Amino acid sequence: MDKFVSLFSYLQHQTEERIVLSFEDIEHLIGDKLCPSAYKYRAYWAPSAPYSLPSRIEETGYFIEQVSLRDHRLVLNRDKSIKHSVMPVHAQAISVPPSFKKAVMPQFSSFEEEILLDVPPALSSLETDAYLMVKLTQANSDLVEKVLAVDPDYTPKGYHAFKSCSEEGELTEDAYSKIIKNIVIENSTRSKDEVVKALAKYCVDENRHFLARLQEGKPRLVDDIVSYLTNQGFREEKSLSSKVCRYLNEWIFHQDDYTINDSVVRSVMPYYLAFYQIPTSLKTLKAFESLSYVDFLPIFDLIREKSEGLTRHQLDHLLWYSYKNDRIRTEIAKALAIASGQFTRS
Repeated sequence: MDKFVSLFSYLQHQTEERIVLSFEDIEHLIGDKLCPSAYKYRAYWAPSAPYSLPSRIEETGYFIEQVSLRDHRLVLNRDKSIKHSVMPVHAQAISVPPSFKKAVMPQFSSFEEEILLDVPPALSSLETDAYLMVKLTQANSDLVEKVLAVDPDYTPKGYHAFKSCSEEGELTEDAYSKIIKNIVIENSTRSKDEVVKALAKYCVDENRHFLARLQEGKPRLVDDIVSYLTNQGFREEKSLSSKVCRYLNEWIFHQDDYTINDSVVRSVMPYYLAFYQIPTSLKTLKAFESLSYVDFLPIFDLIREKSEGLTRHQLDHLLWYSYKNDRIRTEIAKALAIASGQFTRS
């Protein structure tokens, strides 16, 4: 049973225009404690998400006029025109020496400007949702692909190496080494040359059936490569293993069976799961770091199903390129995922 039913029933039977409820009052009505996020994060009380408690309160005819985390108090009003923003109030300017202020402190006209501080000019027109997070739209994907195609830091070294080696005939161990090495360079992956050589040996080992499994799009192939490398004494190469499968699956078979198990993508996945009300067995942000690829890919696909028909490659690029240097929104995404009540930090 929904524990908030008694709260909604109480509000529906009220006749007052304005009601003040303490968090303790709410807990008394529902017979349970509010989640810790209600006491810590103003974003918890944002009504934009349809699954949030504030949105459901609005369905009773009341709107949040004010929320005080200091006093643990909620002010509700039937007048929608005075609906109060629960976003943090813009901080007052701190008095600092003029020379210091000119040197390093930018001036902002709104909190939106501060939140979007890390967004490069080329991506400034990306459409965002109510929380200023990137929408998973085809238009946003098209923009990212357009910008990425001319970014000098991301020339397709791996693909050029693949094309060159393919023209020479069947892919040999040396060819795989060259291709994987260029994938490492292109993606700034911190993998040793010894790892590259070991992975190349795996690809040509007939007992591994690498190409057959790659063509079938077997998710476990990525985990098997990770296990193979760790058994050789190397660290867990989750990212590199998924990149090799993702790229070669596309280049050789022109398929979209894999995506990259990347830390940037993992860091924002909890937000999108919460935003789209996607249930998952994972309860903490930390749990995303230890996901096997067999578990990672289905969760990624659940988010992809909420996009505007994006392929795995497109969604991977959209999330990775939008957030890879955006420290501000990455942390906000984590905080919002926690504030939703669906996840805790650890």
